[in-house]
Amino acid sequence: MNRTPTSASPSSPGTAAGRRRWGSSPSTADPDRPARLVCALGLTSAERPREAWLSATLRPSGGKRAEYLGGTGRLHLDLGRWWQATGHGRHPSRAPLSGTLTHPLARVSVTVVPRPAPDGCWRVTVRARLSGRSVARPLLPLATAVLGRRARRACAEALDRAAVAWNTQVPELVRKDGERLGAELAEAFLGP
Repeated sequence: MNRTPTSASPSSPGTAAGRRRWGSSPSTADPDRPARLVCALGLTSAERPREAWLSATLRPSGGKRAEYLGGTGRLHLDLGRWWQATGHGRHPSRAPLSGTLTHPLARVSVTVVPRPAPDGCWRVTVRARLSGRSVARPLLPLATAVLGRRARRACAEALDRAAVAWNTQVPELVRKDGERLGAELAEAFLGP
């Protein structure tokens, strides 16, 4: 897959500070690659971010049942609502972090809401809703009845591992100088 960086400079307040796209254009597509992945990452402001989003699309390049191999994903983080939710006694009207994964046979919607805990940490509530699409719609309740407990346990374990990684990596980032952290983020998003 070719890596094609594209950046957008903000033309007005509230526009994306930068975007990077990975994918392959039709003129440089590799015939050995069965799919094309296009990702876009946006941030409203590098200096004082209020909002961030990520979108990804996987498009298969043909073959048997290719329409069932692709999908899209979208993730949106409202930092103002996130910080409002972590304050004591405040509850945002909507979940500050939400996302959707869409496949031709299923759709998963996820919301994440943090709350302050008595020990000073955050308790994060993750809710996922799975719905079937097309021919999978009548089969999904049966699959959920059979595999639901195992799937919930696997998701809970993955979230616990993510929390451990967060608790080890984020404090180090927070201790960094704000200017240096901003420069590292800008370099990560926009490249050298």
